Amino acid sequence: MSLKAGMFQDRTDAGKRLGTALKQSESRRTLVLGIPRGGVEVAYRVAEALASKLSILIVRKLPFPEVPESGFGAVAEDGTVYLVPGAEHRVPRSRIGNIIRRQRTEVIRRIEALRKGCPLPGLQNYSVILVDDGIAMGSTVQAAVRCCHNLGAVHITVAAPVGSPDAVASLKETADDVFVLFSPPSFRAVADFYRDWYDVSDREVFEIMRTAARARSHCAGNTAFGTQIRLSYCNREPFLTNSPYGIAMVHNGNLTNFRELREELRVKDRIHCNSGSDTEALLGALAAELNRTPAGRNFFEALTASIGGVFKRAIGAYSVIGIIAGKGMFAFRDPHGIRPLVWGTRERSSGASDVVFSEEEIRRYIGCNLLLYQKIDDLVEAVTRKGEHSIDRLSMPYLDGWYVTGDLSRERIRMRENRRAAERARVRPN
Repeated sequence: MSLKAGMFQDRTDAGKRLGTALKQSESRRTLVLGIPRGGVEVAYRVAEALASKLSILIVRKLPFPEVPESGFGAVAEDGTVYLVPGAEHRVPRSRIGNIIRRQRTEVIRRIEALRKGCPLPGLQNYSVILVDDGIAMGSTVQAAVRCCHNLGAVHITVAAPVGSPDAVASLKETADDVFVLFSPPSFRAVADFYRDWYDVSDREVFEIMRTAARARSHCAGNTAFGTQIRLSYCNREPFLTNSPYGIAMVHNGNLTNFRELREELRVKDRIHCNSGSDTEALLGALAAELNRTPAGRNFFEALTASIGGVFKRAIGAYSVIGIIAGKGMFAFRDPHGIRPLVWGTRERSSGASDVVFSEEEIRRYIGCNLLLYQKIDDLVEAVTRKGEHSIDRLSMPYLDGWYVTGDLSRERIRMRENRRAAERARVRPN
């Protein structure tokens, strides 16, 4: 069922659409600040679209004593208090003070729960985009804008998928820019504009922020030299390129058409390999394929199509791990799946991080929990199901010491099945 105009499937959909719209107009170096809880889910997708840092700004609504769902103002984490006009005529001054104190206590609790007690990043010399999942009365966003002004932000943009016309008009007097996708005269409630409206928990906000932190923190390295080169420190990995993106790449394996690929890159793509490393040739092939993708194409689709192009050009056994600046980490292995890729998690005091590497031995040195591991038996199983046994122009060792040359023969498969049958038949002690 298609969505009506002005409707979002959920906060993820709203965040993607808001991020796409902001990307076309926002050119400053920005820090995206989500307003918990629902605003953080939207802000994550905005930061992703803009390749910007993401943090959260804690603001609490000041609820009416008799109707806590509605508010007469808000308090921000720096102590800034915003009261809607006429609030003192509706709530006694003494009660306002008590409510502010209670909400400041809740702000402190949320800073501890959602940011592990860490302070808000410095806003001096930053352009800030404040993101919420919708703006009804606008009091929490008003307090957030004033907080950012107090902390030295040079430019403040308020962004939301939907907002009431009155709140949007009021914010335009306070913020430098207000960017709202839909602001219909018939606005009643933010939830009306979402097909799937749900509460977001502290735990979910924390997980969103941990995911965002992982996306900004990547490293790649190699413990060995490429197989096609002499042992020289000028050939150390990772290899880097700055076109069409900043890309760093490391690789395990070897190319059997290394010399042909290097010459093809020079003649066809005007890419010169300055070392004797097959890693640099793989990097050049990926960069050449990315350069061919049409402008405006979804990046993930462009990357996967480019990797498919590498598969057609690079012949051999290889597993590749790389980083693309502003995008994140990627990993792939040759289409025959000979070289392994291992995916794990590493728990440290600063939190969990994802780890991708080739050769399981590395796991012992970096201390991670194994999640996924693929090796040559997976390939044997796959080609057995397909009934195809040939692998063109490959010759490489793999983890358990067997050696494959040219093809996976029926004899090789028969030996493997016999070995597995013997293991199953082995008598185990009680």
